[in-house]
Amino acid sequence: MQPNALIKARLVISSGSVKPDEISAIVGVLPTKTWLQGQPVSRAAKNRYEENGWLLVETNRDNEASPISHAIDRLLSRIPVKNLRMLR
Repeated sequence: MQPNALIKARLVISSGSVKPDEISAIVGVLPTKTWLQGQPVSRAAKNRYEENGWLLVETNRDNEASPISHAIDRLLSRIPVKNLRMLR
């Protein structure tokens, strides 16, 4: 691994019926990114998202102690405990 490379922990929730704002309400956290079914994947892309999506990202540098576990811990710590139990 390259020194100072970014480690990214991601939580992705996708659904054909549940909208991103509903997911935010359930999870209790504002996402890093959302998208709607049928929306272009990017401005230049011709392909479109097949489902609604909700993304939460936490990054960590690899020069920190246990970079992967720290990124995962920080990601999960952003979600209220009561909501984590509900997501099981």
